[in-house]
Amino acid sequence: MQIVMLGSINLDETLQVPHLPAKGETLIVAGIQQAVGGKGANQAVAAVRGGGQVSFYGRVGDDPFGAQLKSQLQATGVDVAHLQTTPATSSGRAFIVVDHEGNNTISVISGANALVKASDVTDLDSADVVMATFETPIAATLAAFKQAKRRGATTILNPAPAMPEVPEALWTLSDYVIPNETETQILTGINPNDGAALTAAATWFINRGVKTVLITLGDRGVYYQVAGQHGLIPAFKVQAVDTTAAGDTFIGHLVAKLDWPLPQAIEFASAASALAVQQVGAQPAIPTDTAVTSFLKEQGHE
Repeated sequence: MQIVMLGSINLDETLQVPHLPAKGETLIVAGIQQAVGGKGANQAVAAVRGGGQVSFYGRVGDDPFGAQLKSQLQATGVDVAHLQTTPATSSGRAFIVVDHEGNNTISVISGANALVKASDVTDLDSADVVMATFETPIAATLAAFKQAKRRGATTILNPAPAMPEVPEALWTLSDYVIPNETETQILTGINPNDGAALTAAATWFINRGVKTVLITLGDRGVYYQVAGQHGLIPAFKVQAVDTTAAGDTFIGHLVAKLDWPLPQAIEFASAASALAVQQVGAQPAIPTDTAVTSFLKEQGHE
């Protein structure tokens, strides 16, 4: 499957602390880890490790981190021919604070990610799937999705971080929309805290032209709604160490399995996410297709 990821790429700096700091509190960091991150790059790597072929569209800066980020993303198997270097601009960076229970806070400097343009999105003729998030400008996503729809490719939108105003045209162009529960509430005004609310929130997206809605609910699982059908796929019970890459891992592995029946693809992607949260960091924690298959067998799922 040929996948295009239009998205962000950051240098992630993950700080391990005993608990998330309170206002005015100083904590001693137990450890720090640096790795390639950004929702776009994370999802691209997850899709590759899930068996997809991924081309990445985005931007890095011409600072010391830019070449490093591009080289490391390429080393994962992602095609970086369309990852541009932007002069006189810093690369994206993210500062992630993680406590011993896997809870986190994330602060992001967008840098070059904020300069991705509609004109950057070219040569999508071979794409089967085009993916995007809200960590790059919506104008570029609209351009990419319009091209994708003209040639019959599937479009997948992860509306994160959520924003209060989204062009209605973007929902119409999105075949799949995959928010988490917080993003769902911001976008729809509905708190998806029970079955009726989940159905109402998913219907909000469907009424705006989205074909398939998946709402990720952390340890509650994943709710899906498509063509009048809906269901909740339970999460796997594991001890979380770092939830930073949970959603990105889920989305990337799901996309790599889009030719499967949807409930089966969701279960597989959920297993990938369960493995990811048991390790520190984003991309270093994303499992391979083989590792996920082994985990499912251990869980009694064939």
